[in-house]
Amino acid sequence: MKIFNTIRLATGETEIQQFQVDQTTDNIQMQIEHLQQASDHDETVLMAEYAAENNLVLDYAVKYWLGYGLYHPEFAQLDQKNLQARSPKIILLKPNHPATETFAHVGRVVFDLDEYQHQVEQLLHWVPPLGDGD
Repeated sequence: MKIFNTIRLATGETEIQQFQVDQTTDNIQMQIEHLQQASDHDETVLMAEYAAENNLVLDYAVKYWLGYGLYHPEFAQLDQKNLQARSPKIILLKPNHPATETFAHVGRVVFDLDEYQHQVEQLLHWVPPLGDGD
């Protein structure tokens, strides 16, 4: 799993940092909380690099209101309530995946690994739309 976050520099500019996280040895929750509590913290997004990380990424993204990326997910294996949460998400699928249209209703679907990483990183600059009255 990767964590991307932006920090504010003294110049007022922002810089993107990238952290590689190993779910077997790292305390992911502690890392996310540490990044969010840092005084120079701006935004944070999560990116699954393996299908086995998808639900973990989904759980943390919903818990901390983060944007995220899912790696070749299978729709039936994901927590449906979390998947429907209103968070920006990028979903990497294989071309002609049978659930492409279904995933397109909950997030942005891409078919290329490099584009996936780029689009997840771009979520750091995502601005939520104005409220729609709900």
